[in-house]
Amino acid sequence: MLRDSFLSAVSDTGIISICRAIPDDKLFLCADVLIEAGLRLMELTFDPSGDPKPTERALKALVARYSDQLIFGAGTVLTSEQLYRAVDAGVSYIVSPNCDTSVITATKKAGLISIPGALTPSEIALAHASGADLVKLFPAGIFGAEYFRAVKAPFKHIPIAAVGNITSENLVAFYRAGAQGFGVSTGIFEKTAVEEGDKARILSRAKLYAELYRSAKEGAK
Repeated sequence: MLRDSFLSAVSDTGIISICRAIPDDKLFLCADVLIEAGLRLMELTFDPSGDPKPTERALKALVARYSDQLIFGAGTVLTSEQLYRAVDAGVSYIVSPNCDTSVITATKKAGLISIPGALTPSEIALAHASGADLVKLFPAGIFGAEYFRAVKAPFKHIPIAAVGNITSENLVAFYRAGAQGFGVSTGIFEKTAVEEGDKARILSRAKLYAELYRSAKEGAK
């Protein structure tokens, strides 16, 4: 059921909003913005070179306050410690930049949604065979929508999201190429706007991506 409800949420709003290196005192603001913009998926990433405990604490605070309005995930999960801290924090999905079958297996064993990163056909197939619920093609924006289309062609049975350098200029092209979701970070959470607590600016960006996805989805009908 969790997989079905999660994929339904991805299909409904399209955007997984990625909070990377955002100060703790700005995270509630970011969550409020997403809710107002009609987005439902919020990912908070671990610092791969830092202590995982602050991210765990931040996730716990977000889940405690917003679990009835947003679906939370942990990103840049590379180690078992990060995974188990994310599980303890109460997240629903685990996102990695790579295809590590041990992380995928442990994620599924914990009863969570697995979203590993992959770039090549072989990595996509391996991620899916290992139990991934949604594969993120990363870094999609650098390789382009035509690459995504070519890679997606033999994998129509595998849900694949476009993540990495997804912008307001290329999102629609990726949707038309078959992307079933999008990971967006600085496109919504612009560094200066977040640092200044500029809610109006962040909200404007969030609404832009929400509308781009809605328009692309409507146009495909």
